[in-house]
Amino acid sequence: MNAWDENVGLKTNDVMKLLEEQFKIKIENIDFIANGWDNDVYKVNNQYLFRFPRRDIANKLIEKEGYALPIIKQYVSVPLPNPVFFGTPTNDYPYKFLGYDYLSYLSIEEIDSINSLDSILVLATFLSQLHSVPIKKVESIVGYDDLDRLNIQKRKAVLTQNTNTIKNTGIYDTLELESYIDSLINVKLNNEKVLVHGDLHIRNLLYNKDGVVSSIIDFGDIHIGHRACDISIIYSIIPSKYRNAFFEKYGDVSSATLDFAKFRAIFTNTFLLLHAYDSGNIALVKKVITALNNALG
Repeated sequence: MNAWDENVGLKTNDVMKLLEEQFKIKIENIDFIANGWDNDVYKVNNQYLFRFPRRDIANKLIEKEGYALPIIKQYVSVPLPNPVFFGTPTNDYPYKFLGYDYLSYLSIEEIDSINSLDSILVLATFLSQLHSVPIKKVESIVGYDDLDRLNIQKRKAVLTQNTNTIKNTGIYDTLELESYIDSLINVKLNNEKVLVHGDLHIRNLLYNKDGVVSSIIDFGDIHIGHRACDISIIYSIIPSKYRNAFFEKYGDVSSATLDFAKFRAIFTNTFLLLHAYDSGNIALVKKVITALNNALG
């Protein structure tokens, strides 16, 4: 294995060496699945999925996920990743990593479109259960929001910068997005605290062949914070005319929660759109544009 370079990440031979040395796994087949913002993902023997951090912040997040998921799974009925291998750093690879039982669902790039109506019940069930997990059960593991996620005024500048970059690429008409930014005010939220996933977007959901949300992945940003962080996903995948069906199942929330959830959805989707564009992932670009249009609608 060569000297570690976070911009390059692990090669297939490096992954095979790590798994054989640490877990005595006999590699029959291995496939590179995806590179996210912070992790590379490999499928091994059509049985396991391994996530390898590329930078230190992801190392800390994946460690938190490994400890938190077994607790969360006790309270949530929707299928979630099951961590079974806890990898440790080596002289050649500096981070902890996780291996999960493989979930045979589909990524956003592998489906034609999201079935919003049938996904409403799944998401309402998952979020109502997650947001009801007793805080004392996870507090010492996941911690509280340390990124000031609820500060719209602070993040408005970043959203503006992302919007300008998107406009320069020509991949999306930013007129409505610019109008939304101009109308933004700082939302005042209550101080309620629940356990939140923290990074719910269309790429952190898995789907069945009919485009129905069937599982939720990537819990590295899980923390105790405001439910608006997670409700933002509703703005991405459910057109406005259907959203009441979600809240009939989940329960009522404040208008301020809805305002922040919308902002969070738009903010996240601009990042995701730029990531998809920079990666040359045309299938993902198209899906994120749909999500962004939903959120602005």
